[in-house]
Amino acid sequence: MSIVKMKRLRLIGMQAERESLLRLLQHMGCVEIDEPPHLGDDPEWAALTRPDPGALNAARDARSRVEGALRTLKKYGPKQKGGLLKPRPVVTEEELFDDAAYEAGLADAGRLGELERRITALYAEQNKLRTQRLALAPWLALDIPLETASTPEVAVSFGTVAASADLDALERELAEKSELTQVLRAGADTQLQYLVFLCHRSAEEACQEVLKEYGFSRAALRGGTTTVVDFACPNKGESLHHGLELWHRKADGRTCCDYGFHMTIDDWNPQIEAEIDDMYAAGISSFKMYMTYPAMMIGDNAMYHALKKLKEKGGICGVHCENSGVIDALIEEKKAAGEMGVSSHPRTRPDFLEAEAVSRLLRIAEAVDIPVVIVHLTNAAALREVEAARKRGQKVYAETCPQYLLLDDSVYDNPDYSLAARYVCAPPIRKAEDQKALWMALRRGEIQTISTDHCSFTLAQKDAGRGDFTKIPGGFFFNDTATTEIYTAGVTTRKISLATMCRVLAENPAKLYGMFPRKGILQAGADADIVVYDPLADHVIRAADMVANVDYNPYEGFTTRGSIQQVWLRGRLAVEHGTVLAGPDGKYIPRGKNCL
Repeated sequence: MSIVKMKRLRLIGMQAERESLLRLLQHMGCVEIDEPPHLGDDPEWAALTRPDPGALNAARDARSRVEGALRTLKKYGPKQKGGLLKPRPVVTEEELFDDAAYEAGLADAGRLGELERRITALYAEQNKLRTQRLALAPWLALDIPLETASTPEVAVSFGTVAASADLDALERELAEKSELTQVLRAGADTQLQYLVFLCHRSAEEACQEVLKEYGFSRAALRGGTTTVVDFACPNKGESLHHGLELWHRKADGRTCCDYGFHMTIDDWNPQIEAEIDDMYAAGISSFKMYMTYPAMMIGDNAMYHALKKLKEKGGICGVHCENSGVIDALIEEKKAAGEMGVSSHPRTRPDFLEAEAVSRLLRIAEAVDIPVVIVHLTNAAALREVEAARKRGQKVYAETCPQYLLLDDSVYDNPDYSLAARYVCAPPIRKAEDQKALWMALRRGEIQTISTDHCSFTLAQKDAGRGDFTKIPGGFFFNDTATTEIYTAGVTTRKISLATMCRVLAENPAKLYGMFPRKGILQAGADADIVVYDPLADHVIRAADMVANVDYNPYEGFTTRGSIQQVWLRGRLAVEHGTVLAGPDGKYIPRGKNCL
């Protein structure tokens, strides 16, 4: 019998394959299995079983830098010559494990990464300058600075009208409204005429109506909104037919983007009920009701009957939820205490009164068994009421607005009246923790849409509330900047994904309001409404750059991450580098049933 010297082997494998591997070794009959009792005492074994996270992360980082450098070399380096079958480079073992060469390679990769970032920044700067040049070129003949802003006495608006517009006729119509107006003709091209409009504040409102007839207001399309669904609001006692006709007169032939209407129901009687069928026939499938504002508020009884009628037709209704009665009581208390500054506005419309109204609406909807939309949802307490209804089995949609995602209620405490009053809206802007709750709800899909609730007023109009916050017109401007603000505040900070942003701004609204798949998707047969966004073309928001009929921007000085470069409407280039290329070519969009 001969003696065979044993060799010590260390076998390392996957835990999942342990049993099958042991069985194989036993069948071989040449291995004695010994599992050392104190493996953790062996430094080499410990290094294999418990790798250093820091070293692992460093290795991953190095790999990422090298891969990025290789992509850069492939992108900018000289093209390799030769056929498809090229010999692979030969690397010796010494070269492979040369630490100095490894460190030198990492340093080269880092420098290539910096150069790539520099190139990207230069391209972005080039695009920005190119955009500025294109935007400024039509204004070269203007003999006043483009930074000229409105004053408390004089309104100044920069804008465009279609090349075919009769400017002489425009000036005559303005002169009929007031002698205190002037139109400066800066330049023109094949598609547009570039104008500066000046007037005394006393004539501003009347003159703006004339300008709108010539397609002077183009804020929505310029800001990436290709379809607007506005609120058609008949006054109490007026028919729905009258309201629809009035809004068609305002919009038909005057809009640069496509449009539709939510019909406001502010009263309920046999005539209004009979008109609901006609509204559907006219392409109105969504409605709006208010639980506040005396001029538009509808009671619980009327709301119940209205919702029952809408259920018959398969319609959807959005409701502004605030407890009007208690709000009025809180306002009376503030007046009695002499607390009439802007800071009293949010204190008379607290979050729990919004939550109460949301809860009450959802119980009414439960009684009717109909889905509803909570519009302008602002806070965590109201959101909890929505979630409670969903747990009961109700179908509830929720919408919020950019101001509730980007601002907090500290804006109302500014001692400068003008700076505080411009943020007055209803419901008011809430606390920072509510803002966080809304972003999280968007991320989880608990809020389905973001809408602007665009309702603009000039600083002069906001000034009506000095000494009495109840007289400040409530409304917020946002059409020019909504898309860039949501991208900057939401996507770049990873509060929401880019896909979520597209859903809540485009796909979901189109589905909810009966425009899908014509709108809200890129596919064969859809309208080809496209926004081209450059995430590297940052810009600073300034009121002077806006085309909306507003003399301030609530986000003045805010730097956005990227900007809109082009807007395509129904497959036609409509906006490029901030310039609206077409005249009022918007079409009315009849809508069908909700499919969200």
